[in-house]
Amino acid sequence: MPKFIIQPYDKVRVGDLLIDGLQSNKWKEFHAVVAFVKRSGMKHIIKPLSKFSRRGRILICVGIDQDGTTIEGLQMLLDAAGKNSELYIFHNRNNSTFHPKIYIFRNKKTARVIIGSNNLTEGGIFTNYEMAVVFELKFSNKSDRQFIKKIDETIAGWIDVESGLSITLSSENLQNLINRKAILSEKQTRKKLRRDTDFERHNLNDVFGLKPIPKAPKVKIDNKYIETDEKDVNNELQVEDIPKSVKLKEKDSNNNSQKVVLIKYVPKAGKRTSQVHFTLDNMKNYFHLKASQHIRIIQKQPNETAKEVETRQLVLSTVNKNAKIEVGGARVLVKNYPTGEQKPILVFRKLEKDYYEYMLVIPNDEGYLPLSQYLNALPKSKALASDTISLRRMKQIWKDYPVD
Repeated sequence: MPKFIIQPYDKVRVGDLLIDGLQSNKWKEFHAVVAFVKRSGMKHIIKPLSKFSRRGRILICVGIDQDGTTIEGLQMLLDAAGKNSELYIFHNRNNSTFHPKIYIFRNKKTARVIIGSNNLTEGGIFTNYEMAVVFELKFSNKSDRQFIKKIDETIAGWIDVESGLSITLSSENLQNLINRKAILSEKQTRKKLRRDTDFERHNLNDVFGLKPIPKAPKVKIDNKYIETDEKDVNNELQVEDIPKSVKLKEKDSNNNSQKVVLIKYVPKAGKRTSQVHFTLDNMKNYFHLKASQHIRIIQKQPNETAKEVETRQLVLSTVNKNAKIEVGGARVLVKNYPTGEQKPILVFRKLEKDYYEYMLVIPNDEGYLPLSQYLNALPKSKALASDTISLRRMKQIWKDYPVD
């Protein structure tokens, strides 16, 4: 009869089963296939896994989708593995997420198979709400043999390097993935999640209750897996978790769901090109400015140091109702305005109240083509095309839009 493990409140959690299985002399092989592996999960099993590798066979396949697997997690896995280990990384470029979670202990006569929602992260094996089913198999039983055979065949397909979807986890392949930015460090993952999340944490005290969660066992991480400027690594952020630091208010300017980005064509204005014209709608609904009010703007071009902060005033023409703001970075257009039909583009991003970062994107610059295609597809109007969009939408338009 299969056994259910319901985390986080069951006395025995998946992490306990993994540690117990790796420490038991009963098992001769350990196989695992997981979507995500992180330092927080590996810290619990690195020592027993290392000891197991000296006496048993290890086969592990890991996914790298959705930034769920980190450099440290893979390095710890690589360090723990011995000569009897087979380690693989799986990725399909069609954007289909590799998401299985299977753990198998076996010997010649029996096997223990754990199938559930548990990634190899601290949350996955200890503190998250997860469910797993544990099967105790006997190879003398025909149905059990058929069951494990199906699992083995499936895993064999996933780790087949000839398929082009999997590679061995080696120091060389790991470094190649790091160089290609296919995987991030723990620190980079935290920063990216805090920056990119579109989750809004409103005050829900009057909507949901609060129940304490049993903690994971305390395990000290070797310093070689911790960056020198990292703090509080014992309370690590999980991909499955929403970080405590992301307590965004409804009007938080960094929230992906808010329209924090303005993209617009810059009109040619002779020697006054730096006095950029904006629509009244831009002024009212994006900059939230009235005539003579001030904002701070700072130019930050990709791969360049930020310029000096500019304090600028909204100038509103009483004759034609044009709204203008002096943009220092646009001065280069006086002598370098593009010829033909192509026009330069300004991209503003709201950092905080009355403070905006901007970049100038001209033809042949990275990002110009997708941005111009987007602007050209907007409904035609008397003014040059412009639009305010969310950060998430911006990254859909310009995949490599640089955000610090």
